[in-house]
Amino acid sequence: SHFNLWTFPWRSSTDTQSASSATLTEKTGPSATVVTEGIDKTPTFIMKATATGNTTGAILSLRLKIVGVAYDGSSFSATSETARTTVAAANSPEFLMVDWGVAVPMGVFTATPEIAVSTGTASFALTMSGNFAN
Repeated sequence: SHFNLWTFPWRSSTDTQSASSATLTEKTGPSATVVTEGIDKTPTFIMKATATGNTTGAILSLRLKIVGVAYDGSSFSATSETARTTVAAANSPEFLMVDWGVAVPMGVFTATPEIAVSTGTASFALTMSGNFAN
């Protein structure tokens, strides 16, 4: 049926992004753009990160932001909860994940990561995937 066309998973490439601010900063990749029909399918975005910070005790943060335009021309924007972890030892890998299902109106939307580090600098290897939930 028509609805089965929408129940597929997606995965974007892995991008490495850097952070040097305690303020969550939007990055361009990896990103996922989805088209929704707004009937019964909710996009679920999964952002995984392997991050290394250069300062022991620093807080690493990861959040997803979705923006787009509904078919009626109105704009839409939302942000997920923020995942956080503490750098156990300088330059050791830490893992973060955001798994976010968000109800959006009918339209075209793009999800991108926002990252931050409380002190020092950090590198985030980010991979986005997702699917449509019934």
